[in-house]
Amino acid sequence: MLQLAAHTPQTTTTMEVYADYPVYASVSDSVSASDIIITGVPLNSREVIEYPRIDFETGTEESNPQRGLTWENIDIEAMSVPHIVTEFQVTDSIKGDVLPGTVINVTQVGGTVDGIKIREKNTIPLQEVDTTHGKQLLLLLNKHEDGTFDPINPTEGVLSVHSDGSVHPLRTQIKADEAIGATLDVYAEAMRQQ
Repeated sequence: MLQLAAHTPQTTTTMEVYADYPVYASVSDSVSASDIIITGVPLNSREVIEYPRIDFETGTEESNPQRGLTWENIDIEAMSVPHIVTEFQVTDSIKGDVLPGTVINVTQVGGTVDGIKIREKNTIPLQEVDTTHGKQLLLLLNKHEDGTFDPINPTEGVLSVHSDGSVHPLRTQIKADEAIGATLDVYAEAMRQQ
């Protein structure tokens, strides 16, 4: 669920959104929750607006809030969510069948709508992460029907990897219940034990 809070810097209006993501109790749990786990580097990014699929017919009113409504009752623009789509080049795969050199599309909440910059509180866009001096990213991702991927959550699903194989969160402060392995080997071992 997204909650909105507006911040107004001097030159640009930024709206911060809060998304409710799952948190995992252990590296093993985050590995299990991921469709693929890869390392690599971000390439180009673009912004897109995603709209929900509307189904007026199936389910119950509890399982489908749009059931029984019509297009006249729906404000589709209010239901839209901006996303940043980043092309990401894979260097290695810990889980899944993605080959090194493959470029995939990774989506994250954020973007610009009507001149307002929208940022999810805990999300650092892949394009803004420093991947110089041998650094890469470790991504724990889920796959969507359209072939795109998104992180299992912004903290445990997007990590920095240094040239020595050590893994670090992108944010300097993390919650005690966020499980992050110290090295790539920790993730590989958790995968072997699945």
